[in-house]
Order: sequence, then C-alpha cells, then structure tokens
Amino acid sequence: MGYANREKKETIALVATFIDLVEKWDNAQLMRGVKKELRTCHTLLEKVLDYLCKDLDEDQMHGMVLMCRNNELTFAPKMAKGLSEEFFTVPASDMMYILSQAIECTGCDKEGKEIKKCEMRKHLLRAGMIPNGKNECPFSC
Repeated sequence: MGYANREKKETIALVATFIDLVEKWDNAQLMRGVKKELRTCHTLLEKVLDYLCKDLDEDQMHGMVLMCRNNELTFAPKMAKGLSEEFFTVPASDMMYILSQAIECTGCDKEGKEIKKCEMRKHLLRAGMIPNGKNECPFSC
C-alpha cells in the first residue's frame, strides 16, 4: 500500500470530477449526438482512476472519497491561483481524535506492523492529511 502525494491526490480528484461530468453530460439534451463517445470516455476515465487508486491505503482512499465529494471543479483566472487556500471537510470523530492525540505522535517509536495498526495514522489519512514519508511512519517528524 502506498500514499498519494498532493499531485496524485489532485489528479485523482480531477479524474473523478471528469467521470461525474461525463455522467451528467450523458443525460444532457445537448449531448444526444455523442452518447457513444461519452460512454467510451467514461469507461476510459474509470480505467485511469482504477490505475491511480490501485496502490492507495484504504484509510487514505476514504479521505480521497470525502475530498472528492466535498469539492467541485470551478474556473478561475490563473492569477487567482495563489490566493486560494486548501480546506478539507473532516468527520468530527476524526478531528476530535486527532486533537486529543496530537502530542502522542511527536514521541512515537512504533515500528513495522505497529505503524499499520496506529489509530492516529488512520484518522490522519481519513482527514486527508498528506504524509511526508521520510521515516518508517509517514507522519513522524
């Protein structure tokens, strides 16, 4: 199982958004003449999404689903790109756990299978946090 960096997460979100758009266009009156092409597009985009997600950790996948559900594709001038800040919608239970356990992570000495079972790691992934991956535990400092 791997972890998606910011670029991979954005790519996954865009492909998922394109799939959603193609599904909406398939039912649109304007696109009546290209239904076959839209369905082909949908199939190919699903293959791309499957490829991008095949190695993701289950908890990070949950975070990706939340991120995709709570974001939308908008058009903005290129100059406005630097003005926006990234926000996530995080389940309250995950946020409460992260807040209550934040100090624990700084002195963490878990190794191997202990890391995979770590509740803090699971909550951070579900919250959409990007691990730095420099140490054995991807969230350790």
